[in-house]
Amino acid sequence: MRTTRAALPAVVSAALLGILLTPAPAFAAGGTVYVDDDWAGATAGSDPDGAGPATSFGTDAFATVTDAVAAAPDRIELASGDYVGQLVIPTDVAIVGAGQGSTFLTAPPTPAGYTTFWGQNGIVVVDGADVVLSGVTIRGPQNGVPFMVGALVGGGGSLELSASTVRGIRDDPFSGAQRGVGVVAGISGGSTTGSVTLRDVLITDFQKLGVVIRQNSSALIEDTVIEGRGAQCINAANGIQLQGTATVRRTRVSDNRYADAPSTPGCSGGLAEAVGIRVSWPTGPVLLEDNVITGTEVAFSLSSDPGPGPVLTIRRNQVVGLEDDPIGNPLGDASWGIVSDWARDGGEFLDNTISRTRYGLLLNGAAEIVSGNSLRGNATGAQLYATPARFAANTIVGNTVGVEGAAVTSGGPNWWGCDDGPGAPGCDTATPDYTEADWLVLRLELPACTVTAGQTIPAQATLTTTASGVEYTDDTVPSTTVSFTGDARVSPTPAGGVTTDGRLAVLLRGLQAGSAQAEAHADNGIATVPGPACAAFTVLAAAPLLPDTGADTAGAPWALGTVVAGIALVIAAGLIRARDRRLRRDYARGDG
Repeated sequence: MRTTRAALPAVVSAALLGILLTPAPAFAAGGTVYVDDDWAGATAGSDPDGAGPATSFGTDAFATVTDAVAAAPDRIELASGDYVGQLVIPTDVAIVGAGQGSTFLTAPPTPAGYTTFWGQNGIVVVDGADVVLSGVTIRGPQNGVPFMVGALVGGGGSLELSASTVRGIRDDPFSGAQRGVGVVAGISGGSTTGSVTLRDVLITDFQKLGVVIRQNSSALIEDTVIEGRGAQCINAANGIQLQGTATVRRTRVSDNRYADAPSTPGCSGGLAEAVGIRVSWPTGPVLLEDNVITGTEVAFSLSSDPGPGPVLTIRRNQVVGLEDDPIGNPLGDASWGIVSDWARDGGEFLDNTISRTRYGLLLNGAAEIVSGNSLRGNATGAQLYATPARFAANTIVGNTVGVEGAAVTSGGPNWWGCDDGPGAPGCDTATPDYTEADWLVLRLELPACTVTAGQTIPAQATLTTTASGVEYTDDTVPSTTVSFTGDARVSPTPAGGVTTDGRLAVLLRGLQAGSAQAEAHADNGIATVPGPACAAFTVLAAAPLLPDTGADTAGAPWALGTVVAGIALVIAAGLIRARDRRLRRDYARGDG
């Protein structure tokens, strides 16, 4: 229909009337919305916080997190409060709480309050979205919920959780049911996947597992604490289980312990073990570095199929076991550092520190590279069921047994605590099935075998040379404390320190002329000069000194020549000035 000029006002009026009669949208998409459980019962459209940032309840202000998520904002700010019920997040959003001590995301009051995703029941569920969540506590407990999870990520989604706590994901009371996991990415078998980033997160009081990363899923875990319930004999709980791609660094995993000792109240004994970090046939690379594992029966448990595949690197971790723990184990078998059935190429265990375990290393694979580790103060430093691809530059000192060959195995060179190798006085022992043809020794190296009294010569203590005199450069031993001493003719500075890359520098100052001796000490090893570096070490007498004139007497002949030349120039200049005065006087008299 053609609209005439006369009909236009009626059309405009109808349009305006339609606008006025159309209801306002219930939620505002995008932007920031605000949530406070104190606003429950507020009237739609009212301003719930007066001078605060919210303007209209039901548009940018809500009483539940679920209603806020349904508004599809970019950001949700949660006030202090207890937000009870399952939270499902299907759209990208950042959710910021008021702090993990005041903003709580609490499990539904009954199992009927859950919708199951991928066979699991999460308090917080990320379904195919990219979610950032911080400043909250996700908490249970909840009785009778199958496969209960604190935060569950699937559908290809991701969760970045920071400055938060996941607590009490368990039955109440704590039970032996195999459920209760703090954080899960993906599902067993990898049919759905997820990605998790944890930074500055505390995961504690869980029933079965702190974190699980399933096949084809991924995780980055940094600066996080995963804390079990300590000694109990109800459920063998594990800290982290990795089946996908993962990096775990600067994280503390502690108190995961199945106390299978009759001396523990309520326990009758058993064979199960709790694990700090378990890696099982991962579908991607795994890096575990700079972590602390303590109060746990097995720090690292590793399994893989043979052949090529994603690499595993375990480096610079600290393990403190349970060997001196008063609870103990009736079998005396309650504490391991690294238990490895890793058969793939590319398993590297580097620069770890392991102490107070029953077995520091228990190695069943033949593909591992085991280097630069400190095995001190264990019942057995390492037990080898196969010869690793490399077992060298490790410190094996102060263990009841250094290396136990459970099969015919070999390795080296390693540092055993003295210069004469495994089994020698002052060195750790090795069982007959293990052989090491060459080992590392302590040396004190100098660039020359003399020093003048009053002067210094640089030297260094080294743990890089083998007993056969070969310089070993493939790896270096862990940092080792070295002290230096000298006799009355020589003094070392500093008196000691810690090696870096197997070396520690020192200055030897000559005190008085004559044959001298200096020593370096590391564990039960002693390196001396005279020794392999110098058949004799001598402090030379200093040259006689000229009287102290404040000048550099070593350059005296040159200085004297310079003075004579200067005097000659002064005399010549004086003669020239006298001649000029005479010529001017004669010219003034008319004689010129």
